[in-house]
Amino acid sequence: MTSTNDYQFWPFPVSEEERQIPEQAEKLDFLQDVYSDGFESYRAVHGLDDYGANSESRSGYILQRGRKNRWEFLLLEGGDILFSALVNCFKVAGAALRAWLSGRTTNDILENVKEYLISPPRLEDSWKRGIKKTKDRG
Repeated sequence: MTSTNDYQFWPFPVSEEERQIPEQAEKLDFLQDVYSDGFESYRAVHGLDDYGANSESRSGYILQRGRKNRWEFLLLEGGDILFSALVNCFKVAGAALRAWLSGRTTNDILENVKEYLISPPRLEDSWKRGIKKTKDRG
């Protein structure tokens, strides 16, 4: 079970040094852009390089997987994971999550991320649709 203590919700204070690191700057830009779109955005605070965002009915996560530039994004609606993909670029994952929160379909999102998909060993595809129902977090 997660709590709000596990996340740092945007806007939060950021040092100028952190803004100067390109990898951090693109993640901060994602948080700011989602927030500017009118949605809630946050990052994990316990050493994980994970991010998330919520609208009233949709949500999603961006999770670092393994080495640098390997990101899984998950798109949820009503607590169900409807789509997941593994891509090689944080900005692509962030754009997919923003598009999802703005009402785009999983077909639209798959079309937009196709050239960035990566296939890990032992998996047939780097994306899945209609994954599973999540447990109630309440």
